[in-house]
Amino acid sequence: MEQLKNTISPTMNNTNKGEESFGETWVAGRYRSLVMQNRSINLGANSYKLTKELSYEEIQKAEETLIRIIQSEWSSDKREKYTQTIQFYEENKILKVRSRLILGQDPENFVGPTVLADNPIVRRLIAYAHKTLHHAGVQTTLSHLRERFWIPRGRRVVKEVLQKCVTCRRYTSKPVVPVIPVPLSVDRINRVAAFEVTVADLANPIYLKGGEKAWIVIFMCAVYRAIHLELVTSLSTEAFMQAMRRFFAIKGRSSIMYMDNGTNFLGTSRALSNLNWQEIIDECAIQKIKWHFNIPAAPWYGGW
Repeated sequence: MEQLKNTISPTMNNTNKGEESFGETWVAGRYRSLVMQNRSINLGANSYKLTKELSYEEIQKAEETLIRIIQSEWSSDKREKYTQTIQFYEENKILKVRSRLILGQDPENFVGPTVLADNPIVRRLIAYAHKTLHHAGVQTTLSHLRERFWIPRGRRVVKEVLQKCVTCRRYTSKPVVPVIPVPLSVDRINRVAAFEVTVADLANPIYLKGGEKAWIVIFMCAVYRAIHLELVTSLSTEAFMQAMRRFFAIKGRSSIMYMDNGTNFLGTSRALSNLNWQEIIDECAIQKIKWHFNIPAAPWYGGW
């Protein structure tokens, strides 16, 4: 036992190194080192059986050995604090907790969980369980561990481990400076007809059955968030103008158009600017469209 403990101790002191790349099981590397050391002691260093795959019995024995090493570092003084409320017993020299479910048909590890005191390897077990559960919270991770193990002050230990999870900290972090919401623009809150203030944009390309590439033009009402879709097979100005004509024929002409800074949208604006809008308004009573373009390389501008 002392020889195996000396083998594991240097690793226990460096458990933070490479923790993110920890793989197969919570003590996969420790199992393997313990099994290979037992093989070398029992079979000799030159035995061909040292290269064979690990059996289930060997892995189980290595896990029990590692648990005994962890429990040997839990002082009797700390154990005495729980004797009045928790009943301990030993099985195969492994300390376990006797629960009130002994008459049930639950698994043996659930009825009598193994005691695992706070330890660097135990913290790696918690981190692995947390990662296996897709970065679940403290309660879910602790409930999963309690199906096999009993960790003294487990909630505090699990919480400390989860606070160091880089992935969880990334998604739960808050901005240093509080974000003050910006008031909505006038064109988004005025009471106007549907699609009178319209936002136009292009979706990602799609591929038709014949291999031809096509795009979807999205027309969105800035006030009521209604959506109208048009299909175009080209990104040219003419193709977009045809899609816009079809949109106007169905939904009516818009008075304000917000668009991206794409070259096709700019070409449409230049083409429409060459028209004699005054003559069109006088003869057809059609209102001139007011164009607004976002800042270049900032498609999110405007909050649409």
